Amino acid sequence: MGLSAMALSTRTGGFPARSRPIASDRRVESHIDLSTQSAILTRRCLRIILAVFTVSGVVSLALEVVWFRVLTLFLRPTVYGFAVMLAVILVGISTGSYLVTPMLNRRVRWMAVLAGLELAIGAGIVLSFRPLVYLPALSERLTPLVAPLMPDYLGYPLTGALLAIFPVALLMGLAFPIGLNVWAAAGSGGGQTAGRIGLFYSLNVAGAIVGSLAAGFVMLPRLGSRTSLVLLATLSFASGLALLAASELSRTTRSAAALLASLVFAAAIWFSPDPFVQFVAQRYPGQRIVWQEEGVEATVVVHENRRDELTLTINGNHQASTDPTTAYIHRRIGHLPMALHPDARTALVVGLGGGATAGAVSIHPGTEVDVVELAGAVVRGARFFESINYGVLSRPNVHLRVDDGRNYLMLTPRRYDVIAADVIHPIFAGSGNLYSVEYFQLMRRILNPGGIVLQWVAGTEAEYKTIVRTFLSVFPGTTAWVDGGLLAGSVEPPRLRRSDFDWKLKVAGRAQGLHDLNIETFDQLLAAFKAGPDELGAFVGSGPLLTDDRPLVEYFLSLPRGDDVDLTSLKGDVRRYVVQE
Repeated sequence: MGLSAMALSTRTGGFPARSRPIASDRRVESHIDLSTQSAILTRRCLRIILAVFTVSGVVSLALEVVWFRVLTLFLRPTVYGFAVMLAVILVGISTGSYLVTPMLNRRVRWMAVLAGLELAIGAGIVLSFRPLVYLPALSERLTPLVAPLMPDYLGYPLTGALLAIFPVALLMGLAFPIGLNVWAAAGSGGGQTAGRIGLFYSLNVAGAIVGSLAAGFVMLPRLGSRTSLVLLATLSFASGLALLAASELSRTTRSAAALLASLVFAAAIWFSPDPFVQFVAQRYPGQRIVWQEEGVEATVVVHENRRDELTLTINGNHQASTDPTTAYIHRRIGHLPMALHPDARTALVVGLGGGATAGAVSIHPGTEVDVVELAGAVVRGARFFESINYGVLSRPNVHLRVDDGRNYLMLTPRRYDVIAADVIHPIFAGSGNLYSVEYFQLMRRILNPGGIVLQWVAGTEAEYKTIVRTFLSVFPGTTAWVDGGLLAGSVEPPRLRRSDFDWKLKVAGRAQGLHDLNIETFDQLLAAFKAGPDELGAFVGSGPLLTDDRPLVEYFLSLPRGDDVDLTSLKGDVRRYVVQE
């Protein structure tokens, strides 16, 4: 848009002359005349304003990336959390612009005002996470107030976004129209004014593009969120000092204001919190951070409780733990398909997490295991969980690939007997790509005849039924196991033989896997059966499927809400799938 305005102003040489200005022209001329300060500003001052708002573009989008990355730790990375954060940014900017625009035709020392705003923005940025300490208490007060207008679920992310984002966004909204007005009004005519507006917008937007790329790919991975926040705040504060030095104020006033602002800014940096410490203190009280890393793809934290149990969180989501119950749940995802398959020799695990699922698959001798994990930081975090993951990363039959799981499924020439996944909860943003028809079809493409895909399912009744219905559409031979939360997907219904199970008891590693699964006889395996494809199909009924372009479960507030699904009525007869020998 900015480049177009610049190009048009150059090609046309301004607006055609008229014998008499129309009303809108008179309003524009009156507006420009009243902004007389811009006419007397030196070229140096105007260049400073242009530079400041180029830097402002860098800071604003880089700050948005840092805000979103950190706030997801507190607010959870759902589409609603991201939408609320973006909405608060836009509302803050638009509110600031709305408030200041009627004042732009007043005779005000705008350079000094801009300086004050940029200095305040710098201090506000560095302190933006400090108010989150009040998030739980304030959300309890705000949620009932917004409940008539929106679902209760949105009260918590709305409170967090208002506390951390809105004050700075409001200040940015106040500053931008002032800077644009002062810069544009210095033009001598309509055509020149359009060109100046185009230049102003172009540099601001170009800075925003640079800022978004720098924050995501350089600043966060290399500096971390807190240092990145301080750096962005320093850029805004330095912009304010530059504006203050060139302002209309006296030298004494400028010096005193700069000194006072610098002291306030230094104090703000001193009191700015470590967002990770805040996150753990709020979500996991009494625990301490053992290790953390902010990568390009994910933010990973390992923390420890008073019982010396470790927890792995990825982007604020609980992903793994050394507590026995959680470790068993994740190991079971790996052991169960190895118990069901007659003789699995190749296996793929999508998502490493803490490594318990991949490790469970890997201890079965004679099995080559490929593990695909998107984030290198997760791989480094998994090394803290060797007590539950069987030392998976150092096992010779395990081949780790840091890559996108779907890309790997599309491109690999390999075929597998077993595919398991240690994936994120289906309601989190981006998870739709790991629960869609297209994703399951990619799995089916690389599955050997007789192969098994083990899929974990959870959620409300609507979420559970939608996911299972989607899975069944690709794997019509699917059976449900244990409590109904584990689906063993296959093209044909399973054929269970006692001999296929008993031989594994004579092989050390496979016997250990069955022992860790708490299934050490064929009868115990049959007892873990929940339902077959017919019962599952009748339970979930007809309805929509999850697709890449319709990730319904990600937009979970659009589905009927309620308690977790009740599977007590889901029952099948395992004898239909047992082959008598």
